[in-house]
Amino acid sequence: MDRMELQQESLKLDEMEYMLAESQKKADDELSLIKSMLLNLQQEPKEIAVQQQQIGKKEILSSEYSLLQKKYDDLGVQESALTKIQELENKADAAESQCKHQEIKLKSFASLPSDMVLASIKIQEAEDDLTRNESKANGAPAYYTNLYCIKEMSFVPVKDFDSSSFKASTLILPTVSIGNVPQLASDLIIHTFKLERVGFLDDDSVIPVSGVREDTDIPGTTVPIEVYQSKDQRWTCIQQRSPTIKGRRQEYLDNMTRFAAQFQQVVLLTSMDASRRLDSQIRGEPFRVYGEHGLVMRAVTMGIPVLENFELESSQDSDNEHHVHLPGSGLAKHLYQQLDQKDVETTLLLMFALEGDNVQDGIEFARFINTLLKIQTTGLSQWSPPKSWKFLFGTPYNAELYQ
Repeated sequence: MDRMELQQESLKLDEMEYMLAESQKKADDELSLIKSMLLNLQQEPKEIAVQQQQIGKKEILSSEYSLLQKKYDDLGVQESALTKIQELENKADAAESQCKHQEIKLKSFASLPSDMVLASIKIQEAEDDLTRNESKANGAPAYYTNLYCIKEMSFVPVKDFDSSSFKASTLILPTVSIGNVPQLASDLIIHTFKLERVGFLDDDSVIPVSGVREDTDIPGTTVPIEVYQSKDQRWTCIQQRSPTIKGRRQEYLDNMTRFAAQFQQVVLLTSMDASRRLDSQIRGEPFRVYGEHGLVMRAVTMGIPVLENFELESSQDSDNEHHVHLPGSGLAKHLYQQLDQKDVETTLLLMFALEGDNVQDGIEFARFINTLLKIQTTGLSQWSPPKSWKFLFGTPYNAELYQ
């Protein structure tokens, strides 16, 4: 009996101990809450002071803003003017970025010979254009890091060359036409009469091309449009090695007209499709001349006819409008018309030709040009073609194959 009572008393003590522990826990929680509340009460004056400080600053800023707004209103500056200033600043930043990019690009070309710098820049620009066009074709967004713009043709002279000599010089200007006969004739004139390279024309409207120079033993490279001149500065000849880019022909015409306008006179060379000749053009000399200046009369006395039906040989459109048609002559017609509109003394020399081996055509055309212009009247025993003509139409065939 006593044992059972002891057990009951022990259970009651355990319950009381548990209740005391629970009460102690609750008391500790309430104490922590009270401490937290006291801490918050202590921090509230500091926060109130900070808020008051901020309110004071805002009031100061508000008053300063009001003062600036008043000054701004007094100046009468329009919001659009500020927007334009911001746009100008953005453009200035973009231009500065472009200049830095170009400076880095030019530094990478520092180790190249001077003649190769332009060719390298052209190749780089072509690669950039190709990458941009590929991005467009694939439907991907094009990210432009450079500023692209169409620029005018510029003449880049060699060192110590005075371009004022053009005023008293005759420009021989070949156009890209059937058989490239004008280019072949220009090659012969340049190399036979030892014309010196005096510079080149930097123009984005022609296809970039580059090759090894043949007019000197000094290492260098050729570019699409180069300018040569005789030692007496009477004759200036252009050699164009690539055609214009599709869609940019008018740009080329405007640029070339602007350059050619500074010469005393211009002799425009072109070739026409011999298969499209009139009946009256089939017999006799394959050359024709057109213009309103002294060279035309000199050519007539040599037995070279004026181009027949220049105004009548035309094609008609649906509106019955007549357009001069010179088949195979490239941009010669348009270039002649623009030069004539600028009152530049221009004479058009033509030769009928067909595509194929046009070496002999080039020789005949060069002979006709020399006779008409009297570039060299004595001592011309034979023409001196450039080295590139050696394999102009491939290597010679092996005659043993046909025995």
